[in-house]
Amino acid sequence: MDINHIDRGTDNPKVSLEGFGLSDYEARTYIVLVKRGSLSISEISYFTGIPRQKCYVTVQRLERKHLARILAGKPVRCQAISPQKSLGGLIEGEETKLEAMRRSIDQLNRLVEIRSEGSAGESRNIIIPARSLEPTIRKLLSSAEKGVFCILGGWGANMISRISNEFTDMIFEGKIQVIFGSGCIDQLSKETSLLDVSRICEMEMLQTILIVDDRSILIIGNTEGTGLMIESSVLGSIMLSQIFTRLWVDSIPSRTVLDYVDEKKSSIIQKLNSKKVKNLFIRAVSESSRDRETITRIGKRFLELINENLGVNLIDYPPDKGVEVMTSLLLQEFQDSGNSEGWTSLTSSGKAGESPWSFGIAEILRRRNRPPIRA
Repeated sequence: MDINHIDRGTDNPKVSLEGFGLSDYEARTYIVLVKRGSLSISEISYFTGIPRQKCYVTVQRLERKHLARILAGKPVRCQAISPQKSLGGLIEGEETKLEAMRRSIDQLNRLVEIRSEGSAGESRNIIIPARSLEPTIRKLLSSAEKGVFCILGGWGANMISRISNEFTDMIFEGKIQVIFGSGCIDQLSKETSLLDVSRICEMEMLQTILIVDDRSILIIGNTEGTGLMIESSVLGSIMLSQIFTRLWVDSIPSRTVLDYVDEKKSSIIQKLNSKKVKNLFIRAVSESSRDRETITRIGKRFLELINENLGVNLIDYPPDKGVEVMTSLLLQEFQDSGNSEGWTSLTSSGKAGESPWSFGIAEILRRRNRPPIRA
């Protein structure tokens, strides 16, 4: 069946795959790989109708989503990971999230019930304007007797540096625990005093919540900059035991996360040195430029830039001399990188095409072979 002519009903597997977050190209490619097994990039392009130059990028995206694998060898071939393994895992993950959302709804409904059952008689709600938030938080921290439990979104994470003295006193007295949302790692890295009393949750926190002594709850939105103060021992106890404690158990110690991030960042920077990246970029251009017209167009611009920036005009050299000079430079480039292969070996293995000089040589050869312009 032609993948491009399946009807758009809900039974269409391509429509269903788009429900998993796949793009049109990704869905079409995955279906063809499942149906036909291992395919080359050219075959994928033929069966899906996707332009060939888009196919490799599409397969790479499927590989990152654990839906396909790119097989070693030439030409490059791709193979689908079975739907049971790939899509089954995605479904289980979404079901887990859905169940967590249902539990949260139940907890919030319980809070509403408590409020309507008469606890309002012993509770007091106050709107705190933005300008009064920091003084209010300082007062809460200084008056805390049992402890302060914080769930910090973006606003709360930025606020810490402005009232760091109060937080330091709480840390010294062992009266504080802090949970950061997943988007607050940068702010946490600046507040190292909190590393041993805080954890990082895998979710993004849309509010900042402070629970003080099981009785005072301050909820602050990350965008509007206003807060809601709720004085309720019943609500405070539920928030602490049902929400904060569960989040704390499911979160990761901050020091562990930061150690991993620093190590990962250092490793990445070491790997991405400029020379290696430049060589890989040239290789990517080379492997993506299979048609003669594109190669010579790149070569022409390359030689023009050498002339404009370095004052060396290789374009107007006699063609044979220009090819000789650039071949020597190409061989020197590979020798400098520890490769002792000769010209014949480099061309037969395809490595010569990874050098920028190969593009310049292609342009010079094109100029040599084109017919003369008649007057």
